[in-house]
Amino acid sequence: MKENIQQFTFHYEGNFSVEDFLQTLAHQYQGTYKDDVLKIKNSAFDLKVKYYEWIQGIKITTNTITFYEQVALHYQTDQNDSNLYFSFYPQIDFQRKNWEDKTVVQNTKSPIALIEKNIGEVTLHFEPQEKREWISIEIPSSYFENIKHQDTLNINKYLTEKTYAYVELLPFEISKSLYELMDYKGEKALTSSFITYRLLELTTKFLFLIENRNDEQTNMNPDDIRRMIQVEAELIKDVAQLPYLPALCEQFGISETKLQKDFKQMFGTTVYKYFQNYRFETTKQFLMETGLSMTQIALDCGFSSLKKFSTAFKEKYGVSPSVFRKKGMNQ
Repeated sequence: MKENIQQFTFHYEGNFSVEDFLQTLAHQYQGTYKDDVLKIKNSAFDLKVKYYEWIQGIKITTNTITFYEQVALHYQTDQNDSNLYFSFYPQIDFQRKNWEDKTVVQNTKSPIALIEKNIGEVTLHFEPQEKREWISIEIPSSYFENIKHQDTLNINKYLTEKTYAYVELLPFEISKSLYELMDYKGEKALTSSFITYRLLELTTKFLFLIENRNDEQTNMNPDDIRRMIQVEAELIKDVAQLPYLPALCEQFGISETKLQKDFKQMFGTTVYKYFQNYRFETTKQFLMETGLSMTQIALDCGFSSLKKFSTAFKEKYGVSPSVFRKKGMNQ
């Protein structure tokens, strides 16, 4: 890592209250914490965190940070309670480390939802002028006792396991809804309730997706989890290049059988299907967020022709790329 990259550490201990944690950050980095809002501004970054607790025990933070220099932001948690911790990243670079050996894991840029406990330190890497946003929610186990069909979510698994991580690739529509939560412009008095109930809906959906994957539930140790995050990062480096499993297996020192098994356990689908889904989500983002021509998007995303791209896109989403773009512009 280059020496000119500034290093910052945010350490959240499980016995801290969120307010204590935010006040500690304010003191540590000469910021302010007032009316449930943390603000830190220095030469390296500008951070704003809003804290919500509309329902007692359900703790939510919306986080916005803009960087002025190269920064490595280390976020570490000691989760010794029975709460569930979710994070929603509508596109963010992150690395993972193991507390014991500090092995660096490659960046991944996919929009994800993540539920984890005691996996290790998360390191976020940022460049000057980057702006990043994410939402975190902490839910006490007692909340799920009131859910009528809680057995379909298998909550007990997360309460008994000491170490786990489950990741779900977010489709474009959910990524977009997360940005809308971050930039809510409705009635100010309704902000806390709206964000709380909308985010609970997303977390419940996430748990449902995890529990209804068509794979055998098996435990993964931290080394396997870290390896699969590395594989995912390598997989999506170039959406124009189809994955070649023997090369991935050789690169990460793993058999193809174990690669497929562990990848499906963690991401809920096969390597190839995950890549295809990610590639299609990328085309949707290009269509909505850039002025690139259809042909250029097709080529950049690995389709040999505009015709093949249009056919595949319509088969997956029911509309052509041009219609999808027009609908997006009219919203």
